[in-house]
Amino acid sequence: MVEKKKENSGQPSYTQSGSGFDFTSLLGIISGFFLIGYAIFHEGGKLTTYLNPGAGMLVIGGTMAAVYISFPAQRVHNVMFVFINIFRRKVRSPVEMVESVVQLAMTVRKGGTLKLEKEEKKIGDLFLKHCVEMVVDGVDPEVMETVMEHEINSMKQRHLEGQHIFSTLASYAPAFGLIGTVVGLVQMMLNLNDPDRVGPSMAIAMIGTFYGIIFANLVFVPITEKLKARMNEEVFLMRLTAEGIMGLRRKVHPRDIELLLNASLPSSMRHTVQRAVGAEAGAAAAPVAGGGAAA
Repeated sequence: MVEKKKENSGQPSYTQSGSGFDFTSLLGIISGFFLIGYAIFHEGGKLTTYLNPGAGMLVIGGTMAAVYISFPAQRVHNVMFVFINIFRRKVRSPVEMVESVVQLAMTVRKGGTLKLEKEEKKIGDLFLKHCVEMVVDGVDPEVMETVMEHEINSMKQRHLEGQHIFSTLASYAPAFGLIGTVVGLVQMMLNLNDPDRVGPSMAIAMIGTFYGIIFANLVFVPITEKLKARMNEEVFLMRLTAEGIMGLRRKVHPRDIELLLNASLPSSMRHTVQRAVGAEAGAAAAPVAGGGAAA
């Protein structure tokens, strides 16, 4: 559901809203581990049975070692920032971006690029700010399109690098879990002459595979998918911004820019944008209508 904006503000919001916390990601990870723990206790097991520092060190340490071999160290270090990024909630919606671009187009139509230059200082979204700077500087439209496309592709490449590392972690973790299991089985084979130790040794041997599967499917794979979703959202928002700014640069009427951008939004969101812009247009047209009636 789209939240209604405050009608008494009368000013567009250009600030970049990257703040906020995405509790659903954290809740998903916590609930996943909780359900695993519940299944253990429900079957009469003990949590200490599933705690094996050696197996955990082999799975986590071995997986990280293999990743450092596969990728440059700096890229691996940047993974921590990528991991934190999944817990950040993207507050700004496409609707807000469309409203901002349409308001900027109306500003240009009323006051020209000089008025737009003043509005530029209020913009917090870096991509939108850069696009507006190019409009103010009078950059050729074809050059603008090329620059914006390069920025979008560069952003995608950075996201894809993070996704690739996490997908690699997801593929390595079960393999090192299996290595831990093999190590445990070797130890079990050494105790075949003692039947009482075969069962417990087998259980301990399986802990490595248990850890590898959990980390792969509850942490690394979901993070990879979340990063893909975030990348697609950001690409969509940037392309939406680019289309609107190009319309602004070519001096397209704000209403036509709105119609163009609305075509990319779900119908439930289009009404909100049209209502916000339509209300302002109606207020501006009211004196004209009144004068016509008096005449």
